[in-house]
Amino acid sequence: MSGRSFIRKIQEHAIWRSVAEVFFAVVFTFGPIALLSVPLTGGDGDLSRSTVGNNFWSYWTSGELALPILGLCGAIAALAVVNSRALNRGLIFLAWISALMLASACGYALSKSQGFTQGLYPQVVWFGFIAYGVLLFLWLILSVKANSGVERTNPDERANVLLKRKHEMLKEGGRNESA
Repeated sequence: MSGRSFIRKIQEHAIWRSVAEVFFAVVFTFGPIALLSVPLTGGDGDLSRSTVGNNFWSYWTSGELALPILGLCGAIAALAVVNSRALNRGLIFLAWISALMLASACGYALSKSQGFTQGLYPQVVWFGFIAYGVLLFLWLILSVKANSGVERTNPDERANVLLKRKHEMLKEGGRNESA
């Protein structure tokens, strides 16, 4: 029962719901690669921190990180379009500019990697990780802003909120100064 209430709390709180979205995006982006990086047999290499780190890094050196970045750019652009009423124009502009610039940079990096066969410079890969982090932060901000409005809730929740307001107004004698 407490597990269900914990999940319900996350679903009902805008910030925690947004943090959960970003958390699951990171887990499902890097989790499988981290698991693939662990050598299971002697033929795969030593089971050491440096081997696992080198294996993990090798999965991203030919521009493969561009794929999750492109997906995140699409998610940010979609969030900006779908929730444009809940977001201010500055955030929408920042979302579109960031998504377009990083999508273009990823396309260029992918073209230079020649189908993941040509390794990129480590500085380019690090820039990709930093760009991914910046995009995650932007997605978190946009998601919190989009999820925090009462008018953005589902129809059942909105109906319950309106019924509560009506009930409060009736208790006060029909007058609601805050409305």
